[in-house]
Amino acid sequence: MQTPETKRQNEWVVLFVANSDETQIDRTLMAAWSVRQHFRDVPIAVVTNRPTHRLWRTAVFNIVISMADDPSASVATCCRRAMDRDIFERAFYVNSHCRLRSGSVGTLMKPLAQPGIDVTLLPSVGAETMPDGIVGLHSSDGGRAFLDRWAASLGEGDGLPVARGDDAGFVTGVFDSIWTPAVATDPKTLPAVEIRQGNARRLQGEMLLFALHRLVSGDLKRAATVYARVALRAEPDLVQLGSERLVPHLRQRFPEKVGGFSADGLKKLEEMLNHAAEGDPAGNLLAIAALHLEMDQPKTAVTVLRLISRMRFNKPVPVPD
Repeated sequence: MQTPETKRQNEWVVLFVANSDETQIDRTLMAAWSVRQHFRDVPIAVVTNRPTHRLWRTAVFNIVISMADDPSASVATCCRRAMDRDIFERAFYVNSHCRLRSGSVGTLMKPLAQPGIDVTLLPSVGAETMPDGIVGLHSSDGGRAFLDRWAASLGEGDGLPVARGDDAGFVTGVFDSIWTPAVATDPKTLPAVEIRQGNARRLQGEMLLFALHRLVSGDLKRAATVYARVALRAEPDLVQLGSERLVPHLRQRFPEKVGGFSADGLKKLEEMLNHAAEGDPAGNLLAIAALHLEMDQPKTAVTVLRLISRMRFNKPVPVPD
């Protein structure tokens, strides 16, 4: 991860701002993860009033810029801080409510790469759009003029500034309308940039999938960090979702699989699960599987249970009589 002491200028950067509460930090992580799946080689930076937060160390972010000295700074002011640090030539600011779903990122870069363009904005197409969902920024005098005007308009309660003739101080380009963020109405045809709407439970579900990705990638430490975060904020908590909850969940979700078990067989299954949970890494995974089931993600829970089935227990598993 880059720090101010080791910084270098990157040709392109994807920029996020998390200058609010814990929920925004969670949203920012998920938004950045959606970007990382398509911009694999482009550095991702976050400007935040909590630069030491552990979620910035989840192998998604490359650069963390502190706003601890100005925790109530606006998005525009935070973007200006990143530009003044000279970490990029061109950057995309992405709103944390957005999720990148398209891999055709070349068309996203093209308008901002044109000579003389200081800022690239989304076209305005109606009330359902998020005009500041993505903003292209060129590290130039015009780019700074735009951010200064944006910061001033936010202070006045208005949105993104519009170039008005020669007195604007910056030259704007326009993204293709395909990049206008939109709410997904059909899971089979997602927009290029999706606006994620929903309650905290949906956000926690996204984080569980990210943690599973870390888990199957062998990144156990970061997976545990995210799982613990979800568990601490979910109801019920992780302790309550241990092995004693798995058998009832399995009976509810997969009755055709568990239906063949006799009462004695279910008892033996519970004994083996409880044994695995005592002082064994598999015990943590059992709780994780239960958490996935609690969040209505049975397919993911099955994946975790399959991981457990391939593990070697530190203590011998009791053999049924």
